[in-house]
Amino acid sequence: MNIEGINGSDFDDVITGNSGDNQFEGRGGNDTFNIGSGGHDTLLYKLINASDATGGNGHDVVNGFTVGTWEGTADTDRIDLRDLLSDSGYTGTGSASYVNGVATLDSSAGNITDYIRVVQNGSNTEIQVDLDGTGGQFSPTTLVTLNGVQTDLATLLANHQLLIA
Repeated sequence: MNIEGINGSDFDDVITGNSGDNQFEGRGGNDTFNIGSGGHDTLLYKLINASDATGGNGHDVVNGFTVGTWEGTADTDRIDLRDLLSDSGYTGTGSASYVNGVATLDSSAGNITDYIRVVQNGSNTEIQVDLDGTGGQFSPTTLVTLNGVQTDLATLLANHQLLIA
């Protein structure tokens, strides 16, 4: 079933997009998003449970995520963490840009790597969050795995594919 603008449940949902510009919010559970059918798709993450390392969102898997500049590349996708990080204490802008063709964190990005990490795990990319940065309550915890995608934090930010502030 293809549905646009869907909100998941507290369970392990499987959500499949279509060729349109879809917006999905998985909510609780360990969800699987199949978004490789085209369109600019956005995955929203909100703070559901402040005492949970992922904000109550579980660990989601994304199939078909397309990397490229949001404004200039057809069918690119993005992840919106602005609401999830709104009470985290992160004060930077989360900005990055391309310098001589290389994605680079801007100085205004501040201490972003205390709150967000993008790591490679085999052929996949994991986006990890630490909701209190250098505080002691949480440690980096995988929020999203992008199956078959290799990218980094600076590239996602410079492409406007990771929204954090």
